[in-house]
Amino acid sequence: MPDIKRLSEYKGSGKNLLFSLPLYAKIKIELDLSIKHDGEVIDSGSEEECPYILEHTLFYENADFTYLKTLISAEMNIYNYCPFCKKDLILKSKPKEISDEIKNSLVSQDTNIDSEETYDACINYANKKFKERYNYLIENLLDSNRNFVVELECTSKKKHNIQIFFHLSEDNFLLKIGQYPAIIDFERDLSLYKGILKKNEIKELNRAFGLKSHGVGIGAFVYLRRIFENLVFKKAELALQNDSTLNRDELLCLPMDKKIKQLENYLPDFLVNNKFLYGIISKGIHELEEEDCLLYFDAVKDAILIILDEELESINKEKRKKEISKHLEAIHSKLK
Repeated sequence: MPDIKRLSEYKGSGKNLLFSLPLYAKIKIELDLSIKHDGEVIDSGSEEECPYILEHTLFYENADFTYLKTLISAEMNIYNYCPFCKKDLILKSKPKEISDEIKNSLVSQDTNIDSEETYDACINYANKKFKERYNYLIENLLDSNRNFVVELECTSKKKHNIQIFFHLSEDNFLLKIGQYPAIIDFERDLSLYKGILKKNEIKELNRAFGLKSHGVGIGAFVYLRRIFENLVFKKAELALQNDSTLNRDELLCLPMDKKIKQLENYLPDFLVNNKFLYGIISKGIHELEEEDCLLYFDAVKDAILIILDEELESINKEKRKKEISKHLEAIHSKLK
């Protein structure tokens, strides 16, 4: 079973935390200090005397606590899918007031600590101040049940409102306890793929999203693998129709990576360049734990959608070519 992720690991991928994290999944918030040392040279003013160096010891909040403050109080701009608008755009969070005292991540600092006893005293003081910050956050920015809500607004004219509810446990774990709209609503509208996916395949892709939103990682991977396999098998049939040198039994019995190599002229470039994706999905189904599959789901899902996007773009491009060619032929015939 993988280690529980720390909150700071979501920095830079906040949309996964807000929109994709399954309900009640635990995220650890550590309460240790971050300690840094900085030397400052003081010029003595004399060429004969050595400069005097001040050794500053700085005690900072750790990255988990700083990111927790960001979630609760800072203004965030996140480019993501809006379920109401059914398109990607900027979602803006609504910042909350926070005390100036705890806006800065520096908790305390000391200079030229000259003994272990003094160092211990400085750390104890910094820990005390950090604890005060943590208590301030709980008492002033969370409700009586230690809950808070991240509110976002889409930047369309209608300014749709989105809410994500979190709970901070007594043992310092962050849990997402609710979301509106639901997690699955933040997945894009799959009807745009109806030209390349059968009705039952679109249902299977939706099932993958639904299972993931309920914390079922392995089952979600099963449906993603079906989509991947079906696309490759469809291209195999197309290749067999167009290339008489291919042997059906040999092609269909090849391992997936070699099958992709054989079909590279028919498959989307992203799939060919990342053929190891199938191995990741299969390993998830047969060897990994639920938590592993949930951790890797978004990256795998996004890869599948890129492959489908490329396939859709290719089909639309061919349709457009045929339409333009038809118009050009009509113009040519008329001008003759």
